[in-house]
Formats: sequence, structure tokens, C-alpha cells
Amino acid sequence: SYVLDLGTIVLGNSVSTSLSFDNDVGGPADALSGSFDLTGADDFALSGWNPLAFLGAGQAGGTMTVNWLAGSLGLFTDTIVFNGVGTNASDPLGLAQSRQLVIRANVIQGGGGGNVPEPGTLALLLSAAAAALVSKRRAAVRRGGVQ
Repeated sequence: SYVLDLGTIVLGNSVSTSLSFDNDVGGPADALSGSFDLTGADDFALSGWNPLAFLGAGQAGGTMTVNWLAGSLGLFTDTIVFNGVGTNASDPLGLAQSRQLVIRANVIQGGGGGNVPEPGTLALLLSAAAAALVSKRRAAVRRGGVQ
């Protein structure tokens, strides 16, 4: 199982990423064929997830994309299953294999600039106003009159 974690995304933002499927072994190796089962993927917009045919050693298959607009809050998870088979000259029927790719993203409300003051802000503001008033009164007393 593989995980593509898109991380924490602020509500209203979008994410786009491209992937490729690699048969990343060197030297003699099975040719890889198969298809993607997208029935467990309903949150993210997917394109290019086409079947692969006889992907040889060191070769990469098509460009697959994941696009998404974070339209609501929460944790989103999709699962894509690759059902493949590795074949070679001595085993033309091949060996079946299955791999999962889990795509996930956590959507949060944007921070900063809110209308709710931080704890202690009102006390700090009142303390500053009181200090300014005391300073003004002391200056007036030094000048010879109280205002």
C-alpha cells in the first residue's frame, strides 16, 4: 500500500499533482500490464488512469493526475487499486499482483484575521489605556494644573 498525503489544505484552495507508473527495475525483468480500479475514489478528480500494457524494465507509463478543490471541511480519503500482472518469456501467463494507492487530504478553516480576540487582549488594551491616562495626569500636575 502506498500513500499520497496531500497534507493540510485551507478550505477553498485547490491541489493538483501528476504521477507516473514506473517499472523501476534494471536488467531483465517482467513486463508489467494492468488496470486501475477507481471505484474507491470518489472525492478527488482523476484523469489519465488508463490501463498499462507491457511496461518493460526501466519504463514509465502515462501521466496520471489528481485534481481537487477543497470545498468542505474534514478528512478525505480515496483508494485506487492497481490490478497487474508481470509476464516474461518463460511465464507468459504471468504473476498477478495488486497494489493500493491511498490519497488523502485534511481540509481546515483558514486562520488569521478572525474577529475573536486572543485571551488577554482586552486586559492588555485596558492596561495600556490606564497607563496613558496616568501619564497624562502626571504631566499635567508637573505643568501646574490638573486636567
